[in-house]
Amino acid sequence: MNVFKLLKPEIRRCIEKLGIKEPTEIQRIAIPEILKGKNVILSSPVGSGKTEAALLPIFHKFLEERPKPISILYITPLRALNRDLLDRLRIYSEILGIDIQIRHGDTSENIRRKQAKKPMDMLITTPETLQAIIIGRKIREYLRNVKYVIIDEAHELISSKRGCLLISTLERLEEMASFQRICLSATVSDDDLFKKFFKCDSVLKVCYEKEFEISIERPRIKKIDKEISEKISSTIDTATRIRRICEILDERNSCLIFTNTRDTAEALSFRLKRIRDDIELHHGSLSKDVRENAEKNLKEGKIKALVCTSSLELGIDIGRIDFVIQYNSPRQVIKLVQRIGRSGHEINRKSSGIIISTDVNELYESLSIIDLMKSGYLEKPKVYIKPYDILALQIVGIALDYGRVDVDKAFNILRRSFIFKDLSKEEFIDMLNFLNDMRVIWYENNFIGKTKKSWKFYYENLSVIPDERKFEAIDVLTKNKIGFLDESFVAKIKEGDFIILNGRIWKVINIDEDKVYLEQDFSKEARIPSWIGEEIPVSYEVARNVLNVIRNIDKYEIDNYTKKFLRAKISKQINLGYNIPKGDEIYVEIKNNEAVLHTYFGTKINCTISFIYKHLLNANTDFDAYRIYISSKREIREGDIKRICNIDLDKIFEEKISHEDIFKWKFIQVARRFQIIPKDSSYRSIGVDRLIEAYKDTYIFKEAFKETITDYFDLKNTKNILEKLKKGTIKFRIQYVEKFSPFAVSIINKSKDIIITTENLIDIVKKRLFERKLTLFCMYCKNWKITLKVSTIYSLKDIRCDVCNSRMLAILKNENDLDVVFKKKLNSEDKRKLERIRDSAILFMNYGIKACLALAGYGIGVETAKKVLRKSFGEEDLIRNILEAEKEFIRTRKFWD
Repeated sequence: MNVFKLLKPEIRRCIEKLGIKEPTEIQRIAIPEILKGKNVILSSPVGSGKTEAALLPIFHKFLEERPKPISILYITPLRALNRDLLDRLRIYSEILGIDIQIRHGDTSENIRRKQAKKPMDMLITTPETLQAIIIGRKIREYLRNVKYVIIDEAHELISSKRGCLLISTLERLEEMASFQRICLSATVSDDDLFKKFFKCDSVLKVCYEKEFEISIERPRIKKIDKEISEKISSTIDTATRIRRICEILDERNSCLIFTNTRDTAEALSFRLKRIRDDIELHHGSLSKDVRENAEKNLKEGKIKALVCTSSLELGIDIGRIDFVIQYNSPRQVIKLVQRIGRSGHEINRKSSGIIISTDVNELYESLSIIDLMKSGYLEKPKVYIKPYDILALQIVGIALDYGRVDVDKAFNILRRSFIFKDLSKEEFIDMLNFLNDMRVIWYENNFIGKTKKSWKFYYENLSVIPDERKFEAIDVLTKNKIGFLDESFVAKIKEGDFIILNGRIWKVINIDEDKVYLEQDFSKEARIPSWIGEEIPVSYEVARNVLNVIRNIDKYEIDNYTKKFLRAKISKQINLGYNIPKGDEIYVEIKNNEAVLHTYFGTKINCTISFIYKHLLNANTDFDAYRIYISSKREIREGDIKRICNIDLDKIFEEKISHEDIFKWKFIQVARRFQIIPKDSSYRSIGVDRLIEAYKDTYIFKEAFKETITDYFDLKNTKNILEKLKKGTIKFRIQYVEKFSPFAVSIINKSKDIIITTENLIDIVKKRLFERKLTLFCMYCKNWKITLKVSTIYSLKDIRCDVCNSRMLAILKNENDLDVVFKKKLNSEDKRKLERIRDSAILFMNYGIKACLALAGYGIGVETAKKVLRKSFGEEDLIRNILEAEKEFIRTRKFWD
């Protein structure tokens, strides 16, 4: 039976006008269930007709009942999806007479007023905007009429605090209205969890065989790649990948090129644009206008491809994409499915794509991911349980909903949501007392209510996405701006750390309110911070399956060139006398005070084990999804490695995690949500350690702890591995080595990056100092002055006053300082300034043009210049000492008045 016949004739006319002849499989099974009033989750691939499967039966019921506005709520996580959906639904709106509008953070005040006066039948909105309007005096009355709630991109929401915010807000809505729930998701990896989280009766799932055609390739180097590498300023490997991408683009009509990080997208886009002009960039940090214009240009065929990140994984309509290029491994099966699924965006079309990489680990990982995808595996989402910041916000929200409400009623509303099902009454009362002490609610005689502070607390926390401040990265040698660093990254580094920026290694000299001062490091080895929490985590299952890939490489269908490359890497490991890691052991290489553990457990478990060794051995550690690197101050022995079997994992985390920068950053985010500190306050000016100590026994600390553990660690599965090590079902295989194995090299290189000096340090500083302009003024006759670049002063060698031939020349960085020389009445500050001017003239008499070079330094005054000049022997030594004085000024100036 054609399920479209169950729908009203007007709806069938809309379908015909849109050229839809037959229902898709998801529409066939979903429409009857939704017509029966069932709460369902629709899961099927991108482009399979989920949106119509949800909306057509709801429109049918709407036409039958003609309920009061607002009867339909459509919630999407992205504003771009709002715009896209509204465009798609215009024909339904016109033919069926259903008023459909959108509302989100960018909606103008004028439109909001109109919506409050004349509400729509169907509102398309975001979780944050629903949170805002549910307490609105007028809109709240219309929300009592809601009969249907559709949640789009459910897989994106279930593992985020935005999802927690949404489902707990829906419980508040359910106090006012009785509604049917329909969720849409391209991927549902855990049916039971999804049903419980979104309060649905069933998951209606459709899978299509032979949906995907994905290949993996390590591009072969060609002669032209050397020329390309010079043109785009890159390595041969990068040039090879760029050239191969260009070849694919020439064969296709419209492509998406996915990267895993924004930085990679920026770098890849920049290099591609050096070769061709039909590429644009798309990621979440770009402005809305730039993103919309890029989408439009691709849709209209003005460009060939978009380089993008997760920003285009979701179902935004960007026209027909006939191919997807994944740059390096997608890290997760679910990412690959979502990204490759953007091509062939229709049921009868195949989704095609390619993973391009030259890195051996990326290739193994990609093969593992495709292998698991074919078996139907998808990563299970992380879910935040009892998030206390969301709890606080919703308690305040309930107080605003009712003005005054019984404690038990408020408790029961929140307990209905999945995330708070295990919330105890004691915890709830403790939170009420905490919020009462903050004066954001009042709590008395088993009732709670709103206060003047309730509104501010609520509205400033509508979004649980942290606002990121930007820090300028400044080169201390040249004083040039290198780029920007996100606050979340700056929070994880400290003075003396080494970071990578613009392909070079930099040492952090000082961190200011809004600037990070860096010095390029020209040494052969430099450590990189190991806390890179923004990387997409690789699951335990993907990492374990990489072991199968390595041991059975001949079984995989990949091109001969790539297979030969991977075989050669395995053969080299064996021929040099090293082991191939196995599933029932942890292979350990020890070299003096360093060790590499081959732990194929995935990102979060390896992060947990790395953290344990860091504190167990008082060592530096680094990790990826497959290995852990340890660098100790003393020699590492077998017993040091095996100590991990007898540790109390919970105790280590309870005692040590609050000292980690990643925890401190999380703590600040949570403290901002609780409004303990202002949202625009600088992380560096807060005194975070004192703040943590002050709130150690509060829900702020507890939530920061839980969020840190949820986002970065996996204590539960790490405990299972430690238990297996105790029982001997997993064993340590330890090998003392003189040189680390080929398999270990990647983690070593991640931790120690090799840099070749390409510029002379002294020349860089000298060039910058020579560009500085100084004013020379004769303190003897006071009738002569000249302003010159330091380079010009140096070229003159012996410089004197043109009027009296004196060498008593004051050196001034600011010509306006001369006013004090001619003043008749001097205050105390004027006297000090005049003394410094006289001292600079004496300095010039004693050291000549070298004094000019010293005083040209950043933050260097007369007294510091004296010290620098006294201890310097020759020009090169002088410049080096000037640089050290500049760095000392940058480090210490924050302590000055």
